[in-house]
Order: sequence, then C-alpha cells, then structure tokens
Amino acid sequence: MSTVAFAFTVDVEGAWQDLPQEQANFDPAPITAAVELLEAEISRLEVFFSKKIPVTWFFRCDDSVAHSMGCQEGLLLHFREFIERRKNCGDAFGLHPHFYKLSDNSSSGWDIETSPEGQRTLLLRAASAWIRFFNEAPTLSRMGESIMSSTIAQTLDEIGIRVDATALSGRERKGDGFFVNWVGAPHRPYKPYKKDYRIAANIENASFRFTEVPFSMLPLLAPYDKEPLLRYFNLAYNPAIVKAGLCHLKNRHAFVTVVHPHEVYSNQQPGPLVTFQIGAIQKNIVNVASEFGDIRFCTLLDKVFKNVR
Repeated sequence: MSTVAFAFTVDVEGAWQDLPQEQANFDPAPITAAVELLEAEISRLEVFFSKKIPVTWFFRCDDSVAHSMGCQEGLLLHFREFIERRKNCGDAFGLHPHFYKLSDNSSSGWDIETSPEGQRTLLLRAASAWIRFFNEAPTLSRMGESIMSSTIAQTLDEIGIRVDATALSGRERKGDGFFVNWVGAPHRPYKPYKKDYRIAANIENASFRFTEVPFSMLPLLAPYDKEPLLRYFNLAYNPAIVKAGLCHLKNRHAFVTVVHPHEVYSNQQPGPLVTFQIGAIQKNIVNVASEFGDIRFCTLLDKVFKNVR
C-alpha cells in the first residue's frame, strides 16, 4: 500500500462568520475553548490511528489582534503555555496576519488594506511582533484570506520565510472583502516567480527564496452550488461532500488540510458544507486513507514539501 504525507494545519483566529466585525472585538475566550477541544481531539486521533500527529498551527498576529489585546502578539502571549507544550509534541508554528486597517468609512471600523505599501507595513509589523515573542524570525507563514501580491511575496523573502502556505491554486475570488487570485498556480510546492507569484520559476535567480505550498484543492458541490467549486480541504467540511471530490485531486502524494477551531466548537447547527461537528475530522482523514493509502502525518516543514519540481 502506498503512503501519503498529510499536513494537519490549524488557523488559530476568531470565527470567520463574524468578519469583519470580529476584527473590532477579538475575544480570546471562545478561541481558547475551541483550541482546547481541538487539542483533545488530536490526542484521541493519535490513539485511533496509532500514530503521532504533529500539527502546524498558524496564529493570528496583526493589528486587529493588537486593537483588542494590546499588541500584535497578544494571542501568542495568551497561548504561551499551549505553544510551549505543543513544541514538545513536534508541532510547527507559523505567522498568520490578516491585512485589516482601522477605517472611518466602514460600519465595522475596519477595511481591508489593499495598497502595496500598506500591506508591506502591516506584514513587517506582524513579523516584528513574532520576533518579540519567539526571539527568532518566522519561517512559516499563511496570509489571511489567502491574499498575495508581489509586494507581500517580496516582504516574505525579506523576513526570512522558508515556507508559505497561502495558495488556493486555481481559485479567484473578489468582493465581500476578498481579493484572491491564484488562477494558474501549481497544485504542488513551487518556487514563485518574482514577476508573478502564481507561476513556478524555471529560470535561475528568477524566483523568491521561499517555497509556496498550496492547499489541497477539491471541486466540491455543496447543496447550494449550481456546479462544483474549487475549495481548500477543510477537515470540518461534510465528509460525504469531500469524499466525492477526492478523486479529482491534482496532488495525491501530499495533502495540505486546514481547520479553524471555531468550526469544531460552536453552538451552530450543522451546516450543509461546514459541519461544526468535531467528528468530521476523523471521517475525512479515514476517507483519505481508504482512497489513497497509509497516512504519514507531518508538518509543513517536512522534506516532502521541499521537493520542488
């Protein structure tokens, strides 16, 4: 039986259904409860699969965190003991800034930053906060809402990022606070071309130094869709819907999945796509194992994600 690499990643942040209001009231209490529940589930899954599950945690660290918690690294400080404990489990940690700025023109008080210089400033500020907490520069990153630009990519290089995990290969979305364009991006790890971050550089000295590791993208047909839509592999999605999309995966050797803590800790009723049920995680992983073979859990710093072709 073949073996597939499986990266279990978590974006530690507020509830996405609250955006952009969540930016104005970044409450760590429900995030803490959700992370604790998720950590307990990971321990249970390790018993179920008889394997260690190293996790890649992407922590919010940005201006909207600072607005509620006093500093950009406020969430990191809040989770200090958790981070130290999970380090000892072999987990990895990455920078996860969102590009929001205070604004008088928005009902929530926040607007998304779209100017290149503004994005650069926010990213550098987030990286500085990360250094204050960890005493070293971040090596892993994932941009909030999968935003990317030439300026952001160049800044990631300057910061010293080794692996960025932002790409939604093949997906474009604009409006409602989203400015995403990953059309044409590979479905495998690649070195982004300096003139277009969506293209794998094949010319010497023409690429950024960091490796872009895309999400596993699935064509999923939710009950409210007219046709399948490319979506990232979210472990909280309805397992039956995910299973139907697995056969269309472009990269079947290395999986990059994600879950947001509130998606498994919520008083919401199960949705047609996001289940809000913690049991969905196990079912989705089992479906991958049944379809593709034995699973080797790893972080995004694993050598399999450095195999750039």
